[in-house]
Amino acid sequence: HYIRSLFSDEKDVSLSVFEMGSGSAGPIVDFDGKKYEAGHSIIADYNQAIKKLCLKMEVPLRSLLPGQQSIMLHTGSYPSFQSMGRTLLDMLSAVWRYGLQSPVEMRQTTSGCVLSFSNIYLLQQHGYVYDEPMELLKGMGADGDDFTSIIDKDARDYFITDRCIKGPLVDDLCTASLRYLYGLDCKSVNGLCANIAMADIEYENLYTPVGGADAVTSALLEESEARVVAARTITAISRNERGAFVLDGDDEDNEFDAVVVAMAVEEAEKISLKGSDGKANSLFGAADCN
Repeated sequence: HYIRSLFSDEKDVSLSVFEMGSGSAGPIVDFDGKKYEAGHSIIADYNQAIKKLCLKMEVPLRSLLPGQQSIMLHTGSYPSFQSMGRTLLDMLSAVWRYGLQSPVEMRQTTSGCVLSFSNIYLLQQHGYVYDEPMELLKGMGADGDDFTSIIDKDARDYFITDRCIKGPLVDDLCTASLRYLYGLDCKSVNGLCANIAMADIEYENLYTPVGGADAVTSALLEESEARVVAARTITAISRNERGAFVLDGDDEDNEFDAVVVAMAVEEAEKISLKGSDGKANSLFGAADCN
């Protein structure tokens, strides 16, 4: 989409996209004859770039939290908490089981996590670049939060010890959210993952594109008029005697003026660059491919 916009006035420029598999960031699974995207499709209201793309491609957004929510938390033997759909009764019931301070502290913890995560968009706008995930986590921290200090603590210990939230609330609500989202419990994930899980079920300004992120990427590919080659693995990039780029793995032996590698670093490292001498080097090595 963005590359096509660079050549909007040059209609003879052709684009080819090679994909190793189907779908976008998350895998596409078949369930009861229908296609679903497994994760990677939640958008925060701070993410204006993706929201604008959804608007441009006319992909509707659906709120993750519908109005008039009603929940029941079950221990496996009996219901531990059940909402009535009435604000006052639900509030009194929650205070009776969990106390007054713990729900307030949980909400503040979740809100602080969302605020810190929203900083990533500000960092992007100001051109900050980080070489290591730990550096990024430190940079995202807001109001003294340090995500690096909670990734080595299990979620239950973090909420109870660090945030002074009572055990019943952690065992009921946090465990339920983790089992719903990841199939795990509070002792199997760290405090950061648990914060994200709680934000997913509690933060109101979260959306998902109808059809998943794949609906957005598919619309962008169609709009760009790119030739999409699915289920194709590129193993090397080299230049021929005419100065054009050729790809090992492209069965049609096409020649390209430019090649853009857009994939995870650990996958990109599997692609080699062949210099003018024919010697293969790592994509991140000092290959001479000019």
